[in-house]
Amino acid sequence: MKKGLSLRVSDVMSSPKLLGPHFHGDSWGRWRAVIKATFGEQMSDAEVADFRDVAQRDPPRQRVSEAVYAIGRGGGKDSAASLMATAAAVNFDPKGKLRPGEMAHVLCIAVDREQAAIVLGYIKAYFEEVPALRALVKSVDRNGVTLHNNVTIIVATNSFRSVRGRSIICAIFDECAFWRSEDSAAIPDVEVAAAVAPGLARMPGSMLILISTVHKRAGLLYQRFKDHFGRDSADTLVVRGTTMQFNPTFDAKIIDRQLAEDSQRYSAEYLSEWRDDLSNYITRDLIEAAVDVGVAVRPHDPLHRYTSFVDASSGGPDSFTCAVAHKEGDVAILDCVVEVRPPFSAATATTDIAAVLKSYRLVETMGDHHARAWVVAEFARHGITFNARPSGMDRSALYLETASLFSAGRVRLIDNKRLVAQYAALERRVMPGGKDRVDHPDRAGHHDDISNSCAGALWRASAEPGGICALFSANPARAAAVIAQSAAHPHTFWDTCRAGRLREAPDWGPRTYGERAWAQMQRRRGY
Repeated sequence: MKKGLSLRVSDVMSSPKLLGPHFHGDSWGRWRAVIKATFGEQMSDAEVADFRDVAQRDPPRQRVSEAVYAIGRGGGKDSAASLMATAAAVNFDPKGKLRPGEMAHVLCIAVDREQAAIVLGYIKAYFEEVPALRALVKSVDRNGVTLHNNVTIIVATNSFRSVRGRSIICAIFDECAFWRSEDSAAIPDVEVAAAVAPGLARMPGSMLILISTVHKRAGLLYQRFKDHFGRDSADTLVVRGTTMQFNPTFDAKIIDRQLAEDSQRYSAEYLSEWRDDLSNYITRDLIEAAVDVGVAVRPHDPLHRYTSFVDASSGGPDSFTCAVAHKEGDVAILDCVVEVRPPFSAATATTDIAAVLKSYRLVETMGDHHARAWVVAEFARHGITFNARPSGMDRSALYLETASLFSAGRVRLIDNKRLVAQYAALERRVMPGGKDRVDHPDRAGHHDDISNSCAGALWRASAEPGGICALFSANPARAAAVIAQSAAHPHTFWDTCRAGRLREAPDWGPRTYGERAWAQMQRRRGY
């Protein structure tokens, strides 16, 4: 176990024997000022001015424990992150800080391994190409770099489970404003920050670095910006700057052209302006409040009338999903969600979903227009009629129509983490003309197959008639006539219920018709 170096980060950045050749020139001047401020180093008057321009505060008097960089796209974020990670690794002195066999970690965390590997690639190049750094290397493999001072630099995905149990000297959250997690209902950036906090706390002088382009006004990056930007905090530094402020060599014509095409989108990308045209579809609190914890599926109940919606897929990156729901009073209740994840055979997936529909006594379903011909044919083979959703009720309209159910507490969901994650990731966009549109984020890896099916099923269930109880309150005379008719012609009454013009109340059934008559009616109608 060897002792680490003792170098200022600015020296690592400027020394011709270290990383100076990679950060040479005036274009890195703003980053040099910000990095000096981050680590509490001596600054010139010009550097202080450059720093204040993007931090709206005085430089910290000592190194901070949390640095937040909201920088425009192409502003050199990954290069700066790799510099700080390298400096943290080579400066670490393990004496008295690690147990025998224990390793200290520098974590480069991103939405996926490919994104995290960008920073890791820079770091590997430094240790392979710079002789002074190469002498510190114990091993290099596809997962990272291990140094003789018992530090390992590795990449990790934004999973709060995979980063636990490590002693961490530096954690870099790369492009954290765009993190996602569909396999967990947790908020990825917040939960990962909570997971790495104990590991950082074990290492004196450790640092958390959030570095990202800005996005919507939500998440850990925005919360840190809101709480600390422009404030003289001793522990947290927040910097916000445009692409041109941090990389004056970037082609300004490209920025101008793209700003003219879509001001909201590219103001975030290049000018670090939080997007006002994007917001969460509904708050995570509302979604989680609607979940019946521990309820994975609600079995068929002959007293309920069910409806369903499918989001068909012929393969590719999308899942084939189906949701079943019913209505009780004025509450739409989700009963079942089926997701067939790729790769799969479309015919086999349809067979599996048709079996679920039949278990709820359903012989009809509804879905999007996607590849309608084969969907209709496949479901018809199983005796299920597929109807295309009404014109104008696309996925955005379904989300907007059912948003009020969540706000009013008139929806109950099953406990499905991927469903909650997809709902929570939905974004509400203000389109030209002022019309709202809801969809999943326009970035690779985001899907809404489950939430789309769920919204469709809840929308159909909420549109169901209020049942016989509503008939009593609205027209008692008519209700009495129907009841009298049902005694003489029970099948006609049952057909009326099945057609959706009337729905049996929860207390109807054996008590109304008698056990024997009720059982006969169910058998005759296929229940």
